[in-house]
Amino acid sequence: MDAPDYLRFVAALAFVLGLILALAWIARRSGLAPLSKAGQAGEKRLDIVEVKTIDARRQLVIVRRDSVEHLILLGPSGDVLIEGNIPARPSDEFNRVMQSQPQGLPWPRQAMAALRQVTGRRI
Repeated sequence: MDAPDYLRFVAALAFVLGLILALAWIARRSGLAPLSKAGQAGEKRLDIVEVKTIDARRQLVIVRRDSVEHLILLGPSGDVLIEGNIPARPSDEFNRVMQSQPQGLPWPRQAMAALRQVTGRRI
């Protein structure tokens, strides 16, 4: 292999990589590959709390959206909402911060101070 062959190889590789990038850009612009908005907003609204495998083909999943949890059965024949709109339990971090608050504060003030610490926002 001499210099023109290497140059042709590099040019072909650059062309293929450019084609892949162009197709990815077109897919994003057309909505086939949407951008994730979780990283942009700074706070996650959707989370998988727990997954329990029932058998080789079925799973129970608890999904938390904002402050509401949903129990979903996932299986090969379809997904079934077992129970929805379950009030979410406080997070472990919230419970830890609640324990670290001074005990002399009345309950609502203590909870508000803990929420402020966990979320970083004034409530």
